[in-house]
Amino acid sequence: MFRTRLDWQVSDREVYSIRTLLGHAVGALRGIGRVLPHPGLMELDPAFSLNVETDIITWEGCGWRFRRQTEWWVPICGFMEWKTDMSAAAPKGYVCSSPEGICLQQPRLSHDGLLESDAHGPRSGRASGGPPVTRVLEPKLENISLGRTGRTTTRLGFGCSSIMGSLGWRDSLAVLEAAWGAGIRHFDVAPMYGYGEAESCLGEFLSRHPNQVTVTTKFGIPGETGRPLARLARAGLRPLLQRFPALKERLSSASAAEMPALPDMSRLEKPTSERDPNPIFNAGEAKRSLERSLRALRCDRIDVWLLHEVTASDLVDDALLGFLEDSFASGVIGTYGVGTDRGEIGDLLRRHPEYCPTLQYEWSIFHSVPATAELFRIHHRSLTSTFRALHAVLASDKECCSRWSRLTGVDVGDAAMLSKLMLKAAFVLNPESVILFSSKNAAHVRANADLVSDNTLAEAATTLYEIVQSELVSPGQL
Repeated sequence: MFRTRLDWQVSDREVYSIRTLLGHAVGALRGIGRVLPHPGLMELDPAFSLNVETDIITWEGCGWRFRRQTEWWVPICGFMEWKTDMSAAAPKGYVCSSPEGICLQQPRLSHDGLLESDAHGPRSGRASGGPPVTRVLEPKLENISLGRTGRTTTRLGFGCSSIMGSLGWRDSLAVLEAAWGAGIRHFDVAPMYGYGEAESCLGEFLSRHPNQVTVTTKFGIPGETGRPLARLARAGLRPLLQRFPALKERLSSASAAEMPALPDMSRLEKPTSERDPNPIFNAGEAKRSLERSLRALRCDRIDVWLLHEVTASDLVDDALLGFLEDSFASGVIGTYGVGTDRGEIGDLLRRHPEYCPTLQYEWSIFHSVPATAELFRIHHRSLTSTFRALHAVLASDKECCSRWSRLTGVDVGDAAMLSKLMLKAAFVLNPESVILFSSKNAAHVRANADLVSDNTLAEAATTLYEIVQSELVSPGQL
């Protein structure tokens, strides 16, 4: 099937061919749209759908979306490079100039913004004698060297724990594409995310953006690959929850009926009690897990490979370290490390520092700022339960909320503002780390990318961190 990328270096003849072929395709789609008898989503094949109520055609085989405007269809989402906002008008630079076909109108870019390369992709340029190359520039996110991998990526990363759970395959891919469109180039996944399906979904996304993003995956908690009935049941439940949102809210309320208390830092900073070693952390299981992840992700290299939820007492097989070092030396993995609870990090560093060139653990404004070190860090959970607990405290104590708002210069009682400050604080106060977040909402993904790119709230976020440390975190806990 015909597929086009918007960052091709195209000649005049190729532009004409693209225009002609798309014109014929759109003409056929127009005819289909006029004869479909029923409103709603009509599935013609796995790659094509038409929503008559909103006049939107999705043609995923080519990566195009079209919206009907009077007598013709206008492209509103091109293959991989456009931000996907189905409610917006056609993106600047891509218009249908006549009912007979679609032309690619090449917008002129400012001198300062000429065709910047992706985090890891080749730099685009102009074909000799051809028109300017068209592409949409993503928000400028800060980049960082990704530990020992030799690669550079964005400091803001997207956590894939939210995909392939309540979201189906297409919706999960749409969220990943929203992260890509927002400029994010680091993605974090694990075999157990999305009930064992998140790695495969991310692999489909990676096939659309080869060698242009960095990936972290993990070993230690297997996915549900052997439970097809459970996956089938979840697939059947998704449309039910989407059809009846009140049912979804009731289920969510039941699972979160008890508001979490503010975290006990003295407990979180200490390792869990000694237990028998987890038998999964051995060289044989590691080799099989790495091979499964490579197949699911459709790649021959994983940038960061972490031991998932590991403790110091689990690391009793010396052959495991040998396997990690051999995989690193051969280039199959860019680096390795541990991705575990914050309370386990100190014990792992004391007893098994050789496993810890990369550390991934939670960080929020309730935690201390890590000291600068040779070890590379990735942080997550800057919001989650700590946000809900802090918001509840501020909602119940109006005097405290008013005082904090006065000190920060913003309304910390507003949930949206408080979440912004907490994420911004994680980004500002950990300048040598990748900061992960997760969302099922494409608009939230874009908003978070815009937030970390804008320093307007940096001072307020730092002030909030200082207030929390002085008023809510007891000395000596961290």
